[in-house]
Amino acid sequence: MTTHKTFQLVNPGVALNCIEYVKLLPTGEDDPYQVQITQGEDLRSLAQNRLYWKHIGEWSKQTGLAIHDEVDMQGLHYNVKRMFLHPLYMAESTKKAKEYQGFYETICKASEATGESVEFRRIHNRILSSKDASVKVFRKFIDDYWLSASNQGIYLTDPNTFYHEHFQGVFDEPKSNG
Repeated sequence: MTTHKTFQLVNPGVALNCIEYVKLLPTGEDDPYQVQITQGEDLRSLAQNRLYWKHIGEWSKQTGLAIHDEVDMQGLHYNVKRMFLHPLYMAESTKKAKEYQGFYETICKASEATGESVEFRRIHNRILSSKDASVKVFRKFIDDYWLSASNQGIYLTDPNTFYHEHFQGVFDEPKSNG
């Protein structure tokens, strides 16, 4: 089983928690742990992705979409991305966002020239990938669609509660040894 733990070093307390966590890991040649340190804007987290798909399931149940119907789930997934992620990508100035903007402009022109709206949707769905969103952009995406759903009377798991439960202890100040 693969273990994945992420610490964002936003303050000295988190850095100390990270160090303590690594110190407690078993060492050995049979199945060693790998520690990777990166800087900069990270792509959306696994926790964010889990929350997103939990929300898609909750949204499907509450709006009458057949939750076991992959077509309906993918349709909802595409519509949520189109309504809430697309505007965020269009407003961003990151390299990934600029690539998306260029691809989007190209498929819009091609769709206008050919009149192929079905092909536009298929291609747009492929390039409008939530996998390319940063943690910050994906959080804004979640907050935006969550608020919209709440305003429509659709109950989705509260993101703050989910993050608190998922990251419990990760952002806490370290315990003193004395």
